Amino acid sequence: MKKKIGFVLIGLVFIVAISAVTYHRAGAGATEQSMQGGRQEAVKYCTQGRTFCPGGCTNLKSDNYNCGECGIVCPTGAPCTNGACLNHHTRLLFSYATNSNGFDTGIAISNTAKDPFGTPQETGVCTLYFYGSSDSEYTTQTIAPGTQFSSVVSLMAPGFSGYIIADCNFRNAHGWAMVSDLGARNFAASVPAQVLVVPRPPAESLGE
Repeated sequence: MKKKIGFVLIGLVFIVAISAVTYHRAGAGATEQSMQGGRQEAVKYCTQGRTFCPGGCTNLKSDNYNCGECGIVCPTGAPCTNGACLNHHTRLLFSYATNSNGFDTGIAISNTAKDPFGTPQETGVCTLYFYGSSDSEYTTQTIAPGTQFSSVVSLMAPGFSGYIIADCNFRNAHGWAMVSDLGARNFAASVPAQVLVVPRPPAESLGE
């Protein structure tokens, strides 16, 4: 009799254990299904042209934190354009600029990507590095294709004399500078900016 009771108890324990495992698996499956269903519902509400990524709906063509695919983060200075992180630069050298002794210098930088030839259009900014009587930096506002940035040294680096290197984070930037007396009444000279190739040649390649 005791043996029969023991077998019955063992059987009950086995049945309870199997039931618990089955319940746990069913619950886990339900959770996965509900999570997947939540994602699908979120995707439904993304408007056309936007994709659901962690954090919500986004445009993979222009999102710097989800560029082309969810989770692809563009580095600083490489904006997401058409689903790709652009790391294109144009470096310009303004060989002389001054705001001293009654003179000032006008600087203009054009984004020339807008043209009739189908050139890829990129928008960005230029950082101007001033080297000479004092060293400083100045970052322009955004320069769209077909537009220009223009300013004078007296506003960007008052009292400066020396040269300027502009680092633009887009291709097809071109620059121009004009040195004149205040009001350009007696003297004015204009010089186009030189496009620099980076890295610049090391000293040994120059025969030094």
